Amino acid sequence: MSGESTLFNGLSLRPVDALKNISSLIEVGCLLTTSSSNNHKEIGDTIIWLARDYASAAHTFALGEKG
Repeated sequence: MSGESTLFNGLSLRPVDALKNISSLIEVGCLLTTSSSNNHKEIGDTIIWLARDYASAAHTFALGEKG
């Protein structure tokens, strides 16, 4: 893994850390999307998209560790 970053937007890509972080992001995103405030709903949606992108990056990182 020479030169490969272990971070995604400052969040660890190591599998155990990434799983916990993604779980937390999804939980917060879901909580915010249930708000009656449109601003909070938009932030929740953005956090869920961040979690999706983070999961994709963590998956790619984990595949690279196995290779």
